Amino acid sequence: MIKSGSSSANGGFENGNFSGFRAKNQEILASLDWSPRLPRLRGGLPSRGWSAKVADNHPAWKLWRLNRGVMEERGFRAAKDAQGDWCLEYWIADEAAAAQTRKLSARVSSELSVPAPEGLRYYGFQIAGVEFLASRSAALLADEMGTGKTIQLAGLLNLTAPRRVLVVTLASMKIVWALELRKWLVDRLIPIMVLKGGTKPQDLREEGIWIVNYELLDKFRSELSGRLLDLLALDEAHYIKNRSSQRTKAAHLLSRAAKQKILLTGTPLLNCPMELWSLLHFLCPLDWPNFYKFAHRYCAPVRTEWGWDYSGARNLEELNTRLRSGLMMRRLKKDVLSQLPPLSRALVPLSVSGSGALSDLVSQAGYDPFNLPETLEGSEIPFDCLAKIRHELGRLKVKAAIQFILEQAEGYNEKFVIFAHHRAVLKELALNLPGSVLVTGETPPEDRLAAIERFSNDATVSYFVAAIHAMGVGVTLSAASRAVFVEQDWTPAILRQAEDRLHRIGQTQAVLIQYLVVPDSIDVNITRTVVAKMDVIERAIE
Repeated sequence: MIKSGSSSANGGFENGNFSGFRAKNQEILASLDWSPRLPRLRGGLPSRGWSAKVADNHPAWKLWRLNRGVMEERGFRAAKDAQGDWCLEYWIADEAAAAQTRKLSARVSSELSVPAPEGLRYYGFQIAGVEFLASRSAALLADEMGTGKTIQLAGLLNLTAPRRVLVVTLASMKIVWALELRKWLVDRLIPIMVLKGGTKPQDLREEGIWIVNYELLDKFRSELSGRLLDLLALDEAHYIKNRSSQRTKAAHLLSRAAKQKILLTGTPLLNCPMELWSLLHFLCPLDWPNFYKFAHRYCAPVRTEWGWDYSGARNLEELNTRLRSGLMMRRLKKDVLSQLPPLSRALVPLSVSGSGALSDLVSQAGYDPFNLPETLEGSEIPFDCLAKIRHELGRLKVKAAIQFILEQAEGYNEKFVIFAHHRAVLKELALNLPGSVLVTGETPPEDRLAAIERFSNDATVSYFVAAIHAMGVGVTLSAASRAVFVEQDWTPAILRQAEDRLHRIGQTQAVLIQYLVVPDSIDVNITRTVVAKMDVIERAIE
């Protein structure tokens, strides 16, 4: 690329600036009166530019017609100025500004004041994320899983107070999003509406926060695209990586009605650069207008007997620079580990059906299944009835739990530990989670050690499915930093022992423990009681 000098009599160009051209063409370009332009983003990169008016009969136009492709690659373009006169423009990447924006894209602290509800606070890197999002009309927040992208979006809502917000997420995460936003938003009056299959488009409120899953996006597209959205946010945005899928097309059509667009994903690139284009086109269609141009530059296309293969990669440093220069913010757990708690716990509500048998069992125990006392403990329920309740809960949850785990794992090269209690539940989990090993109370010691070894060292094994009571002392599962409890136990020490299989010496990541619960059921009471006891124990002795 032709390089620009810092100063000269000719609008900022130094002698030899056009050295990539033949001598005669250098003279033609140097004869123009180049004037500096205000810096701007071009193709996603901070750029400096110059422009020169060109008379109709000037030989520069002949040079342009004969060498347009080469000149465009070198930063030239033809355009009209404010007076409507044709001119040539010349743009180059501003390396100093690009370096600064690359640095900003990995910031882990900020002095910005972001409103938060009483009793809650953001980590420094989350405030930096809010500041990054607030300064852009389009942004990709690509922080690694477990760093709180949902909380950062909530911080943006607290800071900018948009009135019409659409959040698109996974089916299993809609309720989680609603709960997290209600927890973190300072405006307690803004309506939050979770859109379901039975929701009628005409039932949507005029203003508020709408939460919808990708599968229902097309159903509500017409109703929502008719409203000017203040913010459109796509969670797990790698779900629109396929540019020809129905969900991607619906998302792209909706994006035209949004003032601000944000993509959230810990894995914007799953396999190859080809998958990035749809995300980039969603955010900045003018900067990333054409897939085939993108593919030629970054995908090393190869023609085969079945057509073009775009699964390759090239010019990756350039692509990274373009992403980091104002469009994408990405921080890894290791970058912010000092700010994160070593272990955090979360309740995840599951949407299940067919809970009539469960309600009957709770009624038999003498309780209203739809109005359980918050302080209800297992010791208050007859043992045989409690055992039946727990078995029915596990049976109800397993299908939704599998969907949740698979959705959470898609696109992430991360290992999960899955805990449950009943053998039937454990076996169904292992059967439906590809790349899993299973350990129950019946697993012989030598097979148990072999399963741990495979999980720790075999990249093809992603899930360690284990019985809670089989995970006593002496077991190390620190290859994972995330555990999902599909079923729980009333005894805090037993759950804590299972948690400690991950949260122990050798663990280099912050550990996230997720307890899957059925809302408005005794399941919530079990987990709430146990987690509260854990908190008491930890405050007393740790």
